[in-house]
Amino acid sequence: MNHKIAVLGAGSFGTCLGNQLAKNGHEVMMFARNEKVVHSINNNHTNDKYFPEIILNQNLSADSNFNDISQYEHIVIAVPTQHMRSALKNIPSLKDKYVTVAAKGIEIGSLKFPMEIISEVHPEVSKDDIAVLSGPSFAIEVLEGTPTAVSIASKNPEPAKRTQDLFHAPHFRAYISNDPLGLEVCGALKNVIAIAAGACNGFKFGKNSHAALVTRGLGEIIAIGSKLGAKPETFFSLGGVGDLFLTCSSEKSRNYRVGLGLAAGLTKEQIIEKTKTTAEGIPTTKSAFSLSKKLGLKSTIIASLYGVLYEQNNIAESVRNLLSSEASEEFANRV
Repeated sequence: MNHKIAVLGAGSFGTCLGNQLAKNGHEVMMFARNEKVVHSINNNHTNDKYFPEIILNQNLSADSNFNDISQYEHIVIAVPTQHMRSALKNIPSLKDKYVTVAAKGIEIGSLKFPMEIISEVHPEVSKDDIAVLSGPSFAIEVLEGTPTAVSIASKNPEPAKRTQDLFHAPHFRAYISNDPLGLEVCGALKNVIAIAAGACNGFKFGKNSHAALVTRGLGEIIAIGSKLGAKPETFFSLGGVGDLFLTCSSEKSRNYRVGLGLAAGLTKEQIIEKTKTTAEGIPTTKSAFSLSKKLGLKSTIIASLYGVLYEQNNIAESVRNLLSSEASEEFANRV
């Protein structure tokens, strides 16, 4: 059965998800503020800002009038977390809509994850009925049809099953989970660890160092997620270690490239200026640092990266200190 689906956000991930839905035969409308992006999608079937070389499916169109979202039964939200609240305020109502969120991050100040932001701006939507989509999925590879697998989670089983039915295809496998909070925690924090991993490799500290840093980063994600009530199995799922290891090991990762930029001597501001797509790990580092303190956790990697990005600490010294910390029991003091 084909559906009419709205995708809020025409960035790299929103575009790949919208195109995937269109390839599955659904009628998809991308909603974006950027009129140039809307024009290129409608007239050229490309997103000239992000993927000028990719021809998008004919079932995909674009619109800049957010009031038109009310016509659609299914809504996929793929705007950056830091802009989600303002974008959602442009939508009159989400009553009786099936909502899937594909953004990854923690809002600065409120320390809220995307599900909480959605239900706060639109209380007519219950958090339990929101589906979360996350997993190891570089946008360009999804657009190219590379076999990909993701997790889809919701507290109530029906929203996750509906979202699975919309997306599932031979080259895009969608697996259901009942831990949306855990999926959001992993999806947000892996971007922070990816920046540190990029810096580690930028300094050519070697594969041993990279493996140690990513593994210790997973420990910090587990500590924070556990405090918030995430389920243990989620940390070892597609949306957990799967997404973490992908994001921490490839220059296709925006956040990994941020780390490479830091290692090359660029400032946070210079990296943001030259980056065409949003690197959620930069603002999420600030939120994650505050959240760790709130939860009473040390979170050494997160704290070190916060010092580099927001307190102008020396990146080389910070990464070196992370990799040469004093001996201790592996699990007792890992965060």
